Parts: sequence; structure tokens; C-alpha cells
Amino acid sequence: MAQVTFFKCNGMTLGVASQHLGTDGHSTMHFINHWCKVARGIIQLDVPPFLDRTVLRSRSPPNPDLFYAIGYNPNSASGTAAGAPFTTTILKLSRKQVARLKIRSEQESTFQAITAHVWRCACLARKLAPNRMTRVYLVVDVRSRLKPALPCGYFGNAICKISAAATSEEIVSKPISFGAHKVRDAIDRVADEYARSVIDYIELAGKNERRTDWLGFSEADLLANSWLGLRFQDADFGWGSPELVRNAMSLVAGHVYVVSDRDGGVSVPISLETENMERFKKGFYEGLEE
Repeated sequence: MAQVTFFKCNGMTLGVASQHLGTDGHSTMHFINHWCKVARGIIQLDVPPFLDRTVLRSRSPPNPDLFYAIGYNPNSASGTAAGAPFTTTILKLSRKQVARLKIRSEQESTFQAITAHVWRCACLARKLAPNRMTRVYLVVDVRSRLKPALPCGYFGNAICKISAAATSEEIVSKPISFGAHKVRDAIDRVADEYARSVIDYIELAGKNERRTDWLGFSEADLLANSWLGLRFQDADFGWGSPELVRNAMSLVAGHVYVVSDRDGGVSVPISLETENMERFKKGFYEGLEE
């Protein structure tokens, strides 16, 4: 679905809603960016969509053992964050602040450094008990991780979820590099065998179980999405690149995005329990003041 809204200031917004079971962020931006080219009169698509979903069919017989072993933790949560009242805010980091976090993370990637920083701030804001297990669930694009890799232009959902786990005391008391290394190690575990195991799990699991697994993480957890690699700047309908691209809503407390800004900085839209948000915002900028 798409909705265009014009404002009296001569600005406008384009809202796009897609079904995540059928398409992920990479495919959605592929569609939008080629839509823009057609609007500008460029009919020939440089990367036509690849629509054959059989390249992600399950194995015969399905074997989800690796997903259960390192990815799916059905008994990890003592409660659920899905129904908690929450507030959403967007926190901005300048290029210098991002560089400072990357140094503290021992030069891990921008996403890993910021996610580790958010993880630490959330543990403090939520006042988690030192021995409380906390997880960051991560969404990983597997297009280039499969063997063979998915064809260029694959249009569909090609993401896997995995988690990085530690106690609250470890995340709070150790340097940011500890959490960043945890995030990196979790992402590195998403290779062909793990992705195939996730596909097999989806084949075997019922719809209700899959839906509960996705949103039923605890009030000690986060779900982090990287939008750093999405080519928002190519979404030009003839008026230039968009001034701003953001997610329209969050479904649950603990949902975090990391998004590139036009000025070289990064924005962090985050949803957190209303009672914890002010503490989180205060801690987020401690030691990062310009």
C-alpha cells in the first residue's frame, strides 16, 4: 500500500506499507527505487526482480536443529514486553559521536558499536538485576551468506533472526567493546547452514508459534534492525533524494533501528517502556557530548 500526503508548506510524504512475510527491507527499497526510475522515464530496469521463491525452499527432510541450538530461545524470557506501554523517540548521533563509539567498541562496525551502546543504556534504564539474562535479537540479511548466494535482485524475505546474550552485569560493567563483540559474533554465526535451519523451522512450525517467537521477547531484551545499507538516497521521483526516511511505527518496547542521516550522522529510533525512556535518553548521551 502507498499513501501520498501533501502539506501546505509544499512538502509531501510518501508512506509505504509492505507485508513482511513477503518482502524485507532490501526488497522493498529495490521496488521503491525502481518505481522512482519509472516515474523519471527510465523504463529499463538495471536489476530486474528475481521472483523464483524456490531458491529458499526447505530441505528434505527439514532439519531445524541448528536454529534451536543457537537462535531460538523459547524459555529465555520470564515475561513479555509485547503488552507494556511504551514511548518512541529518535536520538541523533553526529559523525564524531559515531566515531567515538566505534573507538570504544575497538573498531567494530557502526551498527555493532551503536547496538552495544544502546544495549548498555537499556540495561541501566531498566534497572535490571545484575544476574538477569538480557538478549539483543538481530535481523541478518542472508543473500550473500547462502551457498550459492541468492541471485541479484531476489525479491522476497531473506532475513534471519539470531540473538546475542549476556547478563546485565556483564553489559553494564564491561567496556562497550564487550557487547559489540557479542553482537558481531552472533551475526557471524549466520552462515548457510544456520539460514537453511531457519527455513526448515519455518516449514515445520505452525503460524501461531512463529508469530509468538518473533514478538514474545522479554522486558530485558531488544530487537535491533540496521537500515544503514538501504539505499534511501536513490528514492528520487524527480525532486531529488528524500529529506527523511523513517519507520512509521514500532510494535513493541525494545525495538531499535539504526539509520543513516544525510549529514553523515546516524539516527536511532527506539521504543522503550514509558517509565524508562527518560533515564535511557539521559544515559544515551553521557560521555558523548560535543
